[in-house]
Amino acid sequence: MAIAVGVVIVGYGSSFISREQCEAMTAKRAARELGTRDVFVLTLEGWTSPVGYPGSETILRESGFNVIPCDMARALVTCLPWVGVKRAEVVYPFIVDVRWRFVARSTSRTGTRSRYVTVFGVVFLLADTAASPFAA
Repeated sequence: MAIAVGVVIVGYGSSFISREQCEAMTAKRAARELGTRDVFVLTLEGWTSPVGYPGSETILRESGFNVIPCDMARALVTCLPWVGVKRAEVVYPFIVDVRWRFVARSTSRTGTRSRYVTVFGVVFLLADTAASPFAA
């Protein structure tokens, strides 16, 4: 029993310290999908929409993106391509989820939840789950 408890504690610790690496890996995947690191980021402070991706600007800048803020009024008209990457979420021992989305053009939307296996800062993609284009 003590060993199982120890593994669970160590697993959650691994997940916690690996969150930033999961976010960076997700941002790099978005750049690869879009073919660019010059992107818009929605500025949604004070707005409680399901398309909000708090932390995106910081995550993307730290991952080498050239980020251009865009307000919601212009978002789907002039702010393309845009990317949203949510803060990583620890879901189980050694398992982290990152929700992300991008819009390459007004008719092209992708929403995904990526699940990673983490081992103290080393991360491996476990699975992607497609989400509704409008889900956060």
